[in-house]
Amino acid sequence: MKRTEQRPHLILKKFNNNGGEGELTKIITEENESNYTLQLKGLPEDEKGLVIYKKDEDNWVLITKRRIRFARNGEGHEIMVADLDDGHFCWDSPEARRSQFILTDMENNKYLLDLEKGNAFSSMTSVMFFMAQQ
Repeated sequence: MKRTEQRPHLILKKFNNNGGEGELTKIITEENESNYTLQLKGLPEDEKGLVIYKKDEDNWVLITKRRIRFARNGEGHEIMVADLDDGHFCWDSPEARRSQFILTDMENNKYLLDLEKGNAFSSMTSVMFFMAQQ
């Protein structure tokens, strides 16, 4: 049976074990939470933002224990953990392989996410693989 949420400490452990933060990819803490007000807006009281990549207000990816929220060129989306079917790298080009990730939901909708290159990319994709495989 597919999970409806992941334990936050497991998400953060997976994130930290696979590269960690980058310039634009951060673990959300009390100290930096105010930088992500728009992305966190509307989350239930018992659900906190855990990790975020934020290029700007129109391009970002937020991971919580229950969902992945993201905006690409100002168009926002949200996929619940229970609706995640698959996650995989984008193989369109060597550049895409290092900065883009594709999520697929249970209805076979595909969503392209842009992420920060480097260790932060490894961290974010590891967490999304983990969430999609549960």
